[in-house]
Amino acid sequence: MASELTADEMLRRLHRDLDGRTVWLGPGAPERLSGFDVPLTQVSSDASRADVAIVTVRNVAAGGTAAGVLPFPVDEVWGVAAVRCWGEADPDEKTVRLRRLIMPLALLELGSDGWVVREVPMGVSARDVQKDCPFRLHCGSELRPLVR
Repeated sequence: MASELTADEMLRRLHRDLDGRTVWLGPGAPERLSGFDVPLTQVSSDASRADVAIVTVRNVAAGGTAAGVLPFPVDEVWGVAAVRCWGEADPDEKTVRLRRLIMPLALLELGSDGWVVREVPMGVSARDVQKDCPFRLHCGSELRPLVR
């Protein structure tokens, strides 16, 4: 069985890439990022902008859209999913476009041709991540182990 990441491991992995960036944390799991040892430059919902917004997602489409609402403009939106989350948002929901997604089996980035598997935990392969995904995920020589 593949070695899936816990919620805290997923958040700690995202935290490593946030140094020096202003961050808005959406409700749910992303709010827990503020409790980690290294402080974030965090903004509240009444700010005018942020470099990155981190949101909890339930469904993510091939083109990177996910249900969500942001309080202001951001440069990038990163998603955190507790389970495999492939699928379209409800047509009545507002959506955001993700640039990065972390889930228990992988860290993915949205490239020009779709989702690219960038990092996986030890014991997980790109094939494990592709399983049950209704669209093609990309993977190349840049795939590396996700350090917990």
